[in-house]
Amino acid sequence: MRVESEITSEAPRTGIVTMGCRASRLGEIWPWHAHDYDEICLFSDSPTTLLVEGEEMRMPENSVYVLFAGERHGFSNEGRNQPRIWAIHYHPRAGFYDGLPIREWPLRQRVWCLNRDQSASFQSLFSRLSAESVNDLPCKSEAIDSLLRLILVSLIRWRGQADSSSSVVRPDDPEVLAVWQAIHASLSQGAGDLRFQEECPNYDSVRHKFRRTYGISPREMLTRLRIERAKILLADPGLSIKEVGSRLGYLHHNDFTRAFVREVGVTPSHWRINQRKFTDPSDNELAS
Repeated sequence: MRVESEITSEAPRTGIVTMGCRASRLGEIWPWHAHDYDEICLFSDSPTTLLVEGEEMRMPENSVYVLFAGERHGFSNEGRNQPRIWAIHYHPRAGFYDGLPIREWPLRQRVWCLNRDQSASFQSLFSRLSAESVNDLPCKSEAIDSLLRLILVSLIRWRGQADSSSSVVRPDDPEVLAVWQAIHASLSQGAGDLRFQEECPNYDSVRHKFRRTYGISPREMLTRLRIERAKILLADPGLSIKEVGSRLGYLHHNDFTRAFVREVGVTPSHWRINQRKFTDPSDNELAS
């Protein structure tokens, strides 16, 4: 059931009301209050006590909450606790939460603790959003909307993961970036496998970091990119199925067919014949 607040905060465009990062003070208290806008807030570097749903919740460092307009909340510092506060207050546009299950979660489910990698990733996204909120570049509103949704998608994924180390994107790791570049080089050259494996002495270690960054292995990413490219090539009636597979680095027609079926669920020839049904839902007899 959709969680409804007494106050609606939908706006024509998603906009930042206020956002900022600061160190809280010893003994600081936010008494019970509510806003007419939505809020995402991270408390890093120190434990804190959150006031949610009429009760106090003692939370460890890197605690986060997502609140909607009209929901009462607060916080207090006890003892020597002095967390850094990363707060985003925003008015979402109509439809902003479409496809995001967090809008359906009860309040208690929207209060939890991130691990250190997740907190660092949140802070990086926060910094990007902060920069967008003060610039005058084209498509500013669209960038703010996209970054806010990316933050929420990241939080949703982190909240639901048993292995909380995955989906923490650190694309600045030079070894991970080198593998990513090798994948795209292999794709553009039609190479049959990742040549980087031969050149990287600690490939197994890098492969694990790559999976933690992107959620899939290098080989899986290469396969998925190949299949997406295959769909484009299959739209050209002048290319045979064998030629499509060959251009993508598959030495044997059967290898290409098996990979395509694993990813798409049908053979390349079946997809080609019925591609309008797969690419245009209005032409699909099963669409309703």
